[in-house]
Amino acid sequence: MNIPAVMVVAIGNWVLLPVPPTEAESFKVKLERIDLIGMLVFVGAQTSFLFGLTAGGVLYQWKSVNVILPLIFGIIGIVIFYWIEEYFAKEPMVPMRVFKQRTALAAYIGTWAQGIILWSLIYYLLLWVRPLLRAN
Repeated sequence: MNIPAVMVVAIGNWVLLPVPPTEAESFKVKLERIDLIGMLVFVGAQTSFLFGLTAGGVLYQWKSVNVILPLIFGIIGIVIFYWIEEYFAKEPMVPMRVFKQRTALAAYIGTWAQGIILWSLIYYLLLWVRPLLRAN
């Protein structure tokens, strides 16, 4: 259903938005620009945190070491990621300057809150409504 609209936009972009030529860099130079350490720390920290968050109360009890340690390691990893991106990365994966502007930060927090509210409603609404539907 969206394909015709996407085709029109793609053709419009191709015709109306000229792309200026860029400097030719070798593949090796392009690879060196990638913040590999930051990416590895970010992926590891997020994986650890999300495992603890999803395993809590399902696979293990919330007070279990199998839940608490991944949560702690995930939070520590995010702090380390911030530190790497702010002070060491030449071309950071996430430039920290975007979080230092109040307007952008408010938009990020609003987007996060909207996601939490939406998914909480989707999840919990089913748990609350399903017993009511079975009772009738």
